[in-house]
Amino acid sequence: YKNNLYQEKIIATLAFLTMVVVWIIFIAMYIHSRRNQKILQQHASVFANTQEMIVITDPHGHVVSINRAFSDIYGYTLNEVKGKKLNILHSGMQDDLFYKDIWDEIIHNGIYQGRVVNKTKDGENIPMWITIKAVYDESHKIINYISVQTDLRALEASQSKAEYLAYHDALTG
Repeated sequence: YKNNLYQEKIIATLAFLTMVVVWIIFIAMYIHSRRNQKILQQHASVFANTQEMIVITDPHGHVVSINRAFSDIYGYTLNEVKGKKLNILHSGMQDDLFYKDIWDEIIHNGIYQGRVVNKTKDGENIPMWITIKAVYDESHKIINYISVQTDLRALEASQSKAEYLAYHDALTG
């Protein structure tokens, strides 16, 4: 009887210790999950609230997601552009060779930065500074493209005004 009691105490102790270890693991996973959730919420907040237009596409260039700034400037909702290519923004001020050169740059260097004139839903042409970056997985396969676009209208207007003032008298014009 004493031998069985001793074995049962050992089994009960091992079961208790196993449960403690499992609980510690669950608590650690919960803490890690909460930390990751907070980081994801911060990233989502930046994505939603930045003044820069952000577009995420799939590897084939079809829109997956846009931020609020994109909708505010271009006038398109996510439902209107999701699954479409961004050539809906082409203003006609750049030719096909221009866009081919952009994609050649992205394919060879993983990134493109430069000025482009895009068209809003209402037909207004807007100068933009765009950065398009390829996003790769562990096996160096493209999983997304991310485009960040800055509206250059205010900057170009102030540059035009500064150039005008540099060569014209403020009083007489």
